[in-house]
Amino acid sequence: MYREDYAAMTPEERDVQLRQLDVDLRSHPAAAAMGRWSSINRAHRTFAMNARELDAVLDASETDQELQMELIQNVRDDAVRRGFFALLDQRLFNTLASAVTLVEHTNKLRNDYPNTVFWREFERRNKQVADAPGTKFLRKFRNYLVHVGSAPFSSTMSWSGGGADAALRVHLDSAALLERRDFWDAASRQFLEGNPDGIHLRVVSQQYGHSMQELFEWTFSQFESLHGAELESYNSLVARRNLTLSGGEEDGSEWEARMAHVAENIKARNEGRPQTSFIDGAVIDESGEAARRGAELQDPPGAL
Repeated sequence: MYREDYAAMTPEERDVQLRQLDVDLRSHPAAAAMGRWSSINRAHRTFAMNARELDAVLDASETDQELQMELIQNVRDDAVRRGFFALLDQRLFNTLASAVTLVEHTNKLRNDYPNTVFWREFERRNKQVADAPGTKFLRKFRNYLVHVGSAPFSSTMSWSGGGADAALRVHLDSAALLERRDFWDAASRQFLEGNPDGIHLRVVSQQYGHSMQELFEWTFSQFESLHGAELESYNSLVARRNLTLSGGEEDGSEWEARMAHVAENIKARNEGRPQTSFIDGAVIDESGEAARRGAELQDPPGAL
């Protein structure tokens, strides 16, 4: 179906083969699988970024002494305090909303593999995360933010070492949340009642973030075992496309080394030094044909 006498191809013949390969790559089963898993990857990345940003705000409240003083002072303008809690509102809602998105997308993906080893193991691991008291509370708390009102934050300051060391903690006010007792399910009510002094927000958010990270590190590690044969077939088409594009010189297997060489050539050009060929190290001309051709080669997908 495909020609393999790459060097003998005319430009027109090469373009015909490249167009056919592009059609076959787009319609390949591995491409569909990579698309589905890429969506989960992006949802997870968004959640992880939001969780890190939330933790950074809470970390500042627990380690930045100047900020701590602004959060508890009541003798001058409270702009810093208002700004801090506005940012905390944003970061908290973003984290919880992106967690819900990730869970919903992953449930759809899981259903693509019914009654498989992957499906059963994912169910077991996901249940461990979902059944944790902090997880149950946070998922219900997200609905509270949507349907009831804003987070009732409180902050407490304690001193030790004769007043030299200060510790500030941002909490969710359990008593205020329990004012809407009918809103909470039994597990969330129990969690709130078990923390009468408030929910230490950084602790519960970190625990949830870590458990989600472990779950999705395992999940993404399963992609190749689920789609190994399809990936092998897809990568063979990618290699054939690269050979067609390069006139039979490169199949893309040296992609990382080639891209490093392209980067070095760009640096050399910017510094006024000669550029060299990746293949034989010879100095190339001003047009930089070797560098441009290398940049056009396609990277095999491998693992997500």
